[in-house]
Amino acid sequence: MGVICWHLALNEKQCQRIIESHPYTPMNNETTFYTCLIEERDDLSPFIQAYWAHAEEMGQAIEMMLDVAKENGLQRPFPRQCDPYDIKNLPDDIERSSDAAVFWTANRYAFPPGGKMLDLPVGIIASCIEGDHDIEEIEQGFTVFPGDKLKTIAVNVGVDQLEVLYGKILKLFPVYKVFWCLLHDHWNDDSSDLFFVNEDLNSPDRIKAFIAENRANTILNGYITLTSYLKEGATNINISDHKRIIVRTYSNAVVDQISTLLESNELERKDSIVSIDAGIHHWHYRVRDSLEKEQMKALLKSLGFKPWTPGS
Repeated sequence: MGVICWHLALNEKQCQRIIESHPYTPMNNETTFYTCLIEERDDLSPFIQAYWAHAEEMGQAIEMMLDVAKENGLQRPFPRQCDPYDIKNLPDDIERSSDAAVFWTANRYAFPPGGKMLDLPVGIIASCIEGDHDIEEIEQGFTVFPGDKLKTIAVNVGVDQLEVLYGKILKLFPVYKVFWCLLHDHWNDDSSDLFFVNEDLNSPDRIKAFIAENRANTILNGYITLTSYLKEGATNINISDHKRIIVRTYSNAVVDQISTLLESNELERKDSIVSIDAGIHHWHYRVRDSLEKEQMKALLKSLGFKPWTPGS
């Protein structure tokens, strides 16, 4: 697939209007109008189609558009790019749902089968605004940054692999000192990051169970980083707010163990790798049935998490 394919469904003028209307185009005090390019991931006849919806949250809008895409006959729809949009700029040849909450163009833009784009995990999505890289450049794999002391492993995996692979990494080490959730300041544009820690989540099984039981509010929330802290090498094993696995450690042994595991799961080690958080305009979102920020703070406290200030 060429980059141009992703701009066929929104023509040059429409893309320019998206740029001019950023960051938001409110419909009223409660909702925003969004557009999304949805791909039908058909092995023989793939295509993309433009959808629009107005909703309180981007994640809600994406799910509304996916629901209607399925009603329209798409079997494996996947959201590729999403942006706020000015409803006044809707094209003339659009169709709409019975409640007029979702719109779509009848045109479907086919492209040759065979290309395989990484299906980004839920909670993060690219913008259609051009950046230094295109989403087609994002590929599965990992890199290792061997600093003088602190080493970093950065991993790209798709939506179906993130939770499973994180669980496999956790299983490499039997005991963890603490687990925490970082609620980022870009959630509701608050002034500071908020950490909530739990020392009882100290084993792979307990951490995995917590994530599984709270999936909509953790691994599917693009405003939260999850961290399992391993005493060896002062290691942070993260699922970042960009929904990438990021490991930071002072231990060469930890780097070797995790790298071996990644390679055994058919992830290629690369010298460099394009990722959603480097040179690609993007948005963070949370899924439709997830908690608002204040509700999330209350949930964490009810589950034994305590607020924590780094360095305190």
